[in-house]
Amino acid sequence: MQPTQRLPSLNALRAFEAVARRLSFARAAEELFVTKAAVAQQIRLLEDEFGAPLVERSGRGLKLTEAGAAALCASPSEVHAAFGALPRGLPSLRAHAS
Repeated sequence: MQPTQRLPSLNALRAFEAVARRLSFARAAEELFVTKAAVAQQIRLLEDEFGAPLVERSGRGLKLTEAGAAALCASPSEVHAAFGALPRGLPSLRAHAS
């Protein structure tokens, strides 16, 4: 069995995935029902953890940095799919916990 690798905060990853898809803190915040400042804080947490900027802020727009694209395995859909898989795995976990 391989050692467990520590995952970043799921809230931060969720915020980053939304920002990467929408390329907007404001639209990601609307989607996640949080403030724009909360999304920005989650992105900063991930940037601190990865040790590199993940998004480049330019004027009114955003774009992923090379590190940001790599953090998403070069595709936001992979992280998006992973978040979609979590609810499918939880019922069996709950069944075994009862």
